Amino acid sequence: MVGRIRLPLTVTHRPWATLHRTATGELYWIVRLWIVDRPVERRVATSTLRDYAVESRLPILASTIDQLIDRAFEVDAGC
Repeated sequence: MVGRIRLPLTVTHRPWATLHRTATGELYWIVRLWIVDRPVERRVATSTLRDYAVESRLPILASTIDQLIDRAFEVDAGC
């Protein structure tokens, strides 16, 4: 896990979005959403999360997404 953020989808629903890295260096997000009566994990692209942040006028969320992506690449550069 690289890091995680809260996604403000509604006033009462703010699921975690967790950024992960595969062994090959690929980055992906897992968002845990409630479907009827149980949580379901969905894989989401960074572009989808950024588009949501921009369209919802959430600049702090977009900035936080960018910071986590930057941190993931800094870890790569430090190896």
